Amino acid sequence: MGDFDDLVKSKIKNENWETPKAFDKSISTSLDKLENRKTGRIISRKVIVIVAAIIVLNVTTVFAITPQGKELIKGVVDFFSGKYEQKYISDKGKFDEFNKAIGISVEDKGIKVTLDNIAVDDSFLNTFYTIESTEPINKVEKDTPWTANFAAPFLITSINGDDRYSGNNNNLDAYFKSDKVLKVMKRENISQVNINDTFNLKIKCDEIFGKKGSWELTTKVNKNDVKVDTTSVNPNKKATINLSDYQHNINIDKVILSPFGNQIVISEETSNDRFFSLFALFDDKGNSLDVLNTDLAGSRYGKVTNSYEFIKANKETKFITLVPIEWKGENIKKKLILKELYNLPVTLDISKNGKIIIQDIQFDKNVIKINYKKDGVVVYDPSLNFYDEKGNEIDLGETYLVDKVDRENGTYTEIRTFANNNVNLSKIKKIGFYSQDDYKILRDQAIKIDFK
Repeated sequence: MGDFDDLVKSKIKNENWETPKAFDKSISTSLDKLENRKTGRIISRKVIVIVAAIIVLNVTTVFAITPQGKELIKGVVDFFSGKYEQKYISDKGKFDEFNKAIGISVEDKGIKVTLDNIAVDDSFLNTFYTIESTEPINKVEKDTPWTANFAAPFLITSINGDDRYSGNNNNLDAYFKSDKVLKVMKRENISQVNINDTFNLKIKCDEIFGKKGSWELTTKVNKNDVKVDTTSVNPNKKATINLSDYQHNINIDKVILSPFGNQIVISEETSNDRFFSLFALFDDKGNSLDVLNTDLAGSRYGKVTNSYEFIKANKETKFITLVPIEWKGENIKKKLILKELYNLPVTLDISKNGKIIIQDIQFDKNVIKINYKKDGVVVYDPSLNFYDEKGNEIDLGETYLVDKVDRENGTYTEIRTFANNNVNLSKIKKIGFYSQDDYKILRDQAIKIDFK
């Protein structure tokens, strides 16, 4: 991990950025909530995306003349044809249906960047790339689940000349097609701005695989094709959330139900960096909708705006209801619950309000793959650990975590790859988790948001 740590430090050392106090407090609170137990170091690939976002925020560079864009034609997204288990593979059908094949390229310093496809709606801008090098790609870290992600260049996109449109909840996926070819998918949240159906898109970069250069692409984009399957409302609904120790005055700016991801945009004017971010969602039939975990942006010029992605709603949904959630306190003792893995599926009662159902667990050499679904309100993804026959926790060592969500059927997949290739997984007989009864749902403060 030394090379990776050193590279990240060198990238961000001179960056002028500051984490919000609420973020720092949130991290400290989360750490305080964790039980004191011996676990291996778990490294999430999401960390790589966050690091990339931090660096991109402050990059300004002059680039070469761009090649001309060309007419957009619908096509199959080649990114999903690789053997790698892409993070958004479950959305392949939607990307194939609602995309435009581009195929424009720019080359410099022996590296060619091709913009293969664009898939865009009111919620997300998805761009797909092939990056080819005349020499073997320089890898910062060898043979880890996120090596390709960190090799991916920082491709800065701008819409109609503005590169400040993107909010929180962005993501990146990548894999090596060969030692000289990298496939990249960039998913950018555009829900916090209003973009015309037709717009100019520019992509630029000044460093790829450790080589300085100039790469720039431009094209015109039209998102009309996907509008037939998208519901977007701007309720501009104000609400006051009364917690036991604080009052939030929020505004629900926008709600989008789209093929590429449902999102609700919430803003709050605040002078102290403490902002509203914890809630449950329900559809018009009273069913709980899963709110996905994401990074959050702090206060900027006295205002906080964040997008929260959720699943299990579609264009037929007539309305949703937002219900605030409040933590009961940091002194609530969490209960460790163990379940045997002899027969699947296994139901884990996370709290009185929700549970997860583990449908399948696969053990393969130094990899564990867990598939599960959520039922009811599950406030945050459970931290699952493994135990032997006697209930002793098993220390499996340093772990690389990759997670993904099937937005069609609501299945969550967690892939844990262990640094020790000879790790003994045969000792695993039970799975354990800590209860989530340290919060309360404030149903008396429910907020209804109509779509029809």
